[in-house]
Amino acid sequence: MRHGSAHHIVHNVHQFHKMYARWVPCQLSTELKERCADACQGLLKRFEAESDGSLGRIVTGYETWVHYQQPETKKSSKEWHHTPSPKPKKFRTQPSAGKVMLTLFWDERGVILKHYMSRGNTMTSATYADLLKNDLRPTINSKRRGRLNTGVSQQHDNARPHTTRSTVATIQDLSFQCLPHPPYSPDLAPSDFHVFGPLKDGKQVFQVRRRGAAGGARAAALSAKRIFF
Repeated sequence: MRHGSAHHIVHNVHQFHKMYARWVPCQLSTELKERCADACQGLLKRFEAESDGSLGRIVTGYETWVHYQQPETKKSSKEWHHTPSPKPKKFRTQPSAGKVMLTLFWDERGVILKHYMSRGNTMTSATYADLLKNDLRPTINSKRRGRLNTGVSQQHDNARPHTTRSTVATIQDLSFQCLPHPPYSPDLAPSDFHVFGPLKDGKQVFQVRRRGAAGGARAAALSAKRIFF
């Protein structure tokens, strides 16, 4: 059999194609899969019992580094060209060394709190607990009237500052309910997909040496709000 005939049978008749393996963060064990399933079923039962009211009480919190200059992404560098036109070239660049940590809290109505740490500092359990008690709770009380009475469902990942005893005790003292978040489940806290992605999009590159990283991030966050919320 000729090579062309074999190629036709395999690719066109049987529709076989070579596929690359997809990299995943971690191979989940049976126990981790069961924990993920239990968490999802619990959230689903909660929604079925409380309807849309359960979604309105969810406050998602997450941290990210905001660089003074964020490189343009490959997706945002797309341009319109004719078919025979050569492909544009883009040189690889690195984010600037100057950066600050942004902590963002949001719900279904939009951003509730944006908190910027001073340059060189990172999130710890003490600073996170203090942020929940002295910044997030008063902001919810002022921006979401009555939310503290109906209840707040806190959603965050399993980073160390979020799971220490002091943080758990602070959440209990504030009468917040912490939603389950099994390990390696970024899909249950979608900040990386729907908030920080547009914020760091190349269309919103912020070179903020004059305004400071916080000022540039604030402008990008407002633009992300128009896109997502």
